Amino acid sequence: MKRVFLIAVLCLMPAGARAQVTVNPAALQQLAGFVVPAMPPPPLVVPHVLHRAVHKILRRPAVVMATPPSVVAKPVVLKPVVPPPPAVAPAPVPVVVKPVPPTPPKPALPAPLVVSFSSGSSTLPGNAGAALQPFCAAKGSTLIIDAYAPGDPSDPSAAMRLSMSRAFALRDALAACGVPGAQIIPRADGATGKDLESAKIFISGAEQ
Repeated sequence: MKRVFLIAVLCLMPAGARAQVTVNPAALQQLAGFVVPAMPPPPLVVPHVLHRAVHKILRRPAVVMATPPSVVAKPVVLKPVVPPPPAVAPAPVPVVVKPVPPTPPKPALPAPLVVSFSSGSSTLPGNAGAALQPFCAAKGSTLIIDAYAPGDPSDPSAAMRLSMSRAFALRDALAACGVPGAQIIPRADGATGKDLESAKIFISGAEQ
């Protein structure tokens, strides 16, 4: 019966048709009234490449992502703030004030001294040593000696020589009691004074 139906269909097709026709036998049988059992679905064909990829994936060990341990925050320890020690002021250095020694009072300047000589002599009198003591203590002062002598009309230089001898006699006496020779100035005045048998000693700058 099937063959007859197929032959009839083929005869009905035009002879000049060149188109390719795909005939579903199951559909033709349904048209002829035959019960066609349901065909099972075609098996799923997995490409060979996909099969190898799946096989590799299945063989690869599973990577287990380890959960990182939870970070435990360290407790913050607040240290007490210690204030710096107060600055210690340096101890004041005691000022040592040395006492200023009192200035000794200046010794009173002796008054001018007039020494009398014997007529025509240059020898000092016996009391000359005691009379010269104030001048011996006046150290640092310049002592001036003015010596005089009477003149001789027959010998004009006699008065200068005698007055110079008297001045040197007083200079030697002052040097013997401690007065430096550089501070003694002897002067021979000859017959120019009022008392020609004397010599006067005074301190330079003092009132005469």
